[in-house]
Amino acid sequence: MLSSGTAGETRAKRNGTSLRIGVVGLGPWGVEHLRAWRQVPGVSVVAVCDRDRARGEAVAAEHDVSRCFVSALEMADAELDIVSIASGESDRAEVAAPFLERGVHALIEKPLALDLPAAARLLRIAEQHDVTVMTGHILRFDPRFAALKQRLVEGSLGDLRSVYARRLNLRSAHARYARTHPALMAAIHDFDLACWYFGSMPQSVRVNCAAPAVDSPFPDLLWTVLEFPGGRLAVVENAWVLPDDAGVWLESETELIGTEGVARLRTPSDGLELLGAEGPERLDPSVASLGPGDAATALRETLLYLAECVRSGRPPERLRPAESLRSLAVALTAVRAAESGRQERLDVLDIPAEWHDQILA
Repeated sequence: MLSSGTAGETRAKRNGTSLRIGVVGLGPWGVEHLRAWRQVPGVSVVAVCDRDRARGEAVAAEHDVSRCFVSALEMADAELDIVSIASGESDRAEVAAPFLERGVHALIEKPLALDLPAAARLLRIAEQHDVTVMTGHILRFDPRFAALKQRLVEGSLGDLRSVYARRLNLRSAHARYARTHPALMAAIHDFDLACWYFGSMPQSVRVNCAAPAVDSPFPDLLWTVLEFPGGRLAVVENAWVLPDDAGVWLESETELIGTEGVARLRTPSDGLELLGAEGPERLDPSVASLGPGDAATALRETLLYLAECVRSGRPPERLRPAESLRSLAVALTAVRAAESGRQERLDVLDIPAEWHDQILA
């Protein structure tokens, strides 16, 4: 139940009245949240928040948003149903908490927090106030990755043996995002996918880093090896090396090897290729439907799913809170492995005991 209104008002919102949306943090990705929300039917963006008043007012005017705040705490007192939290990583949990305490559902960008106890406290607040929290692991809602997950569930690839993921980002973006270790900024996407595809938690993590080519506290190239139960492996390559004039903002590939076949996803080609016992199969979203919403962005699909969960009152089974903690635990362990130069075991001892079984499941 939303704490900002009566049960009758809540049912009315879920059964037809537009859900009221707010967006906190109006950097480039926060603005993308705003734009994506405006493409979701049955919602209305009614408030935005940014510490830079001039920027906030400019974005609000451009997108016809009626209210603009410079304080997230003040915005939490506005009448909202859902908020997108796209503020900086260091204060994300602190910014999100007042909204949850007031019964506002939330899409919180990844990572939820920069340590596991803070993330667990945030999810505990959500439980106490009966609100839904989802993390911005949007690749689960990309129709290509979702189609690949469905193939695994159906057994098209047999038993999954390995996952390989490469993510090459713009060189200039490394400096822009150097406030946080790249394992938490970019590689966490692929850590989450690997756990999702294997359906389990890795047992250990080891990382090899190259010295950064630019002056930075963080590496711009790292390889991470995740060891899963049964001798299964995931290798995640993450590098900030693409020249700005390369013509693409991202070059990536995901490859799954199973006992009965191989599947690959590439960007910018966008196609899903499966090589199995019945011959090759190539699915391109420009010519074939891969699933609901295949013409839309993964972010829009994420927000649409959250809105549907809020209206129906059902939990987000496609991305459970414990899975967000699991991906954060992997990313933080990767940071520790990068710093130590050693293989590190997954350590969830600083998570409240009631979360252990869910994270390790």
